[in-house]
Amino acid sequence: MIIGLFIARLMDKKFNWRLKKYFLVSIIQLLIIWVISNPIRTWQIDSSLEKARLIIEPLENYNQQFGTFPATLTELRKKLSKDIPIRTNIGTRYWYEVDNKQDYRL
Repeated sequence: MIIGLFIARLMDKKFNWRLKKYFLVSIIQLLIIWVISNPIRTWQIDSSLEKARLIIEPLENYNQQFGTFPATLTELRKKLSKDIPIRTNIGTRYWYEVDNKQDYRL
C-alpha cells in the first residue's frame, strides 16, 4: 500500500493527476469492507450451523424410526413430511452423504 501511495504521488506530480486522493479513498473502502466482512462471515457460519441442526434432528429421528439414514435429504423430507432447509445462508446447498448406512456427513 505504501508503494502504491508513493507511485500515486509521483504520478500526481508528473501529470497533475489526483491519483493520491483516489488511492486513499480506495484504502478507506478496503478497510471498511475488511472490518464489516469478518462479523458478517462469522454470522453466516454460525447461522448456517444453526440451520444444519434443523436437518440433524430429523436425520436422527429418521434413523431411530427406520434403522438407517435416508439416501438423500429429499427422501428425508418426504418420509417425515418435515420442511428442512436446503441452502445455507450464503446460498450453497447443504451437502449430505451416507457412510455405510451407519453414519452420515452433512
